[in-house]
Amino acid sequence: MSANSITKTLYCTGVQCPKMLWLKIHKPELFDDSVMNQSVLEAGTKVGELARELFGDFTVVQYGDPSKMAHETETLINNGEKAIAEG
Repeated sequence: MSANSITKTLYCTGVQCPKMLWLKIHKPELFDDSVMNQSVLEAGTKVGELARELFGDFTVVQYGDPSKMAHETETLINNGEKAIAEG
């Protein structure tokens, strides 16, 4: 994981606890994800909803098999899709 990339999960982790974010990025082998409780998951959902509102129409890549998600995302990009959520 690059310290220069940000995901919804990393953003929510950093909002909850900057030290936890640092640990997840720089020492992932020491990160204990059992601290990810329901409130963190709910915050992630809210951040996702707010982010989607910024882009108007969008296409959602449904969560599932990562390789299928990657293929669907690539197809959407190649077809000119401008806003892709959860890709």
